[in-house]
Amino acid sequence: MDQVEALVVSQVVESAFHSELNKLAARKARLGSGVRFKSLQKNIAKSIKPRAGQTKQQAAGAVAAAIGRKKYGKKKFQAFSMKGRR
Repeated sequence: MDQVEALVVSQVVESAFHSELNKLAARKARLGSGVRFKSLQKNIAKSIKPRAGQTKQQAAGAVAAAIGRKKYGKKKFQAFSMKGRR
């Protein structure tokens, strides 16, 4: 019985470990989906003052795009953009 109990306990622990990993992975959206970009854009729009002729959304989008290009580079960021348009 001790070996069987140990096996069951180890399976339960392993299952709990994998469920925690899945929760951590689910917290952030997949790159290229546009969800992270929209979230960043909303946060920036709350605290930005747009230029004349721009809406807050446009100005925030420009800042978010600049941040994305700096973080991922022009080529990779452009690929994310194309992926998000599909």
